[in-house]
Amino acid sequence: SPTLLALLKGTLNLATCPACQSRILVDTPLVYRDAAEGLFIWLVPGGDWRPLEVELLRMAEEAGRQEEEEDGTRLPLTCRLVLSRRNLVEKIMLFRNGFDDALVEYIKFNLYHHREHPIDPEANELLYDFSATDDEKLMFLVIDRKSGRATAHTHLEMSAYQELAAVYADTQDGREEMRKIFPGPYVSASRMICGDAEEAEAEAPVRPKTKRAPRAAGKKKSAK
Repeated sequence: SPTLLALLKGTLNLATCPACQSRILVDTPLVYRDAAEGLFIWLVPGGDWRPLEVELLRMAEEAGRQEEEEDGTRLPLTCRLVLSRRNLVEKIMLFRNGFDDALVEYIKFNLYHHREHPIDPEANELLYDFSATDDEKLMFLVIDRKSGRATAHTHLEMSAYQELAAVYADTQDGREEMRKIFPGPYVSASRMICGDAEEAEAEAPVRPKTKRAPRAAGKKKSAK
């Protein structure tokens, strides 16, 4: 759609100052709804995820009720809360490309704490690189939080992701483990790091002995 295209291009809600003609991005709350896929994502820039989770679930319930009243059907909704525009774009593209976003966020958490090449989560943010063309790697951009620019990239072999997905995304027990880590719609590595880090680490699923993939990503490389 034109709105989604504008979001991906970074031109959505881009205003021009009448006095100086400078272009300013108006960062306001947004709702992304894909009725066909049952996806409901709420962007609240810089918000506190704890109370917002409760509000999002209320909003989704109301949306489902209205849908049921209009056409007699009520599809299950996948609800997500994001706190920045780039996280909104990332979520949309993860779902569109068929990835399990909870598993991807858990992988990010492990990449931040990589034994040989740790990434400081206070100074940097990992984002799924949906523009990558290497189908054999799940690529991530390392974004400097101050400048908002990509400074490096890292990756996980796609075969490793698929092995993990077979355990944690494609089985009932695995999905239950993911729900223990991400019990609400704020599905983010930041939840584990900044929110409930100790609890999340205690409840994190034990990796299968043959699957060390989250800590086996390629070396971090500077972005060119």
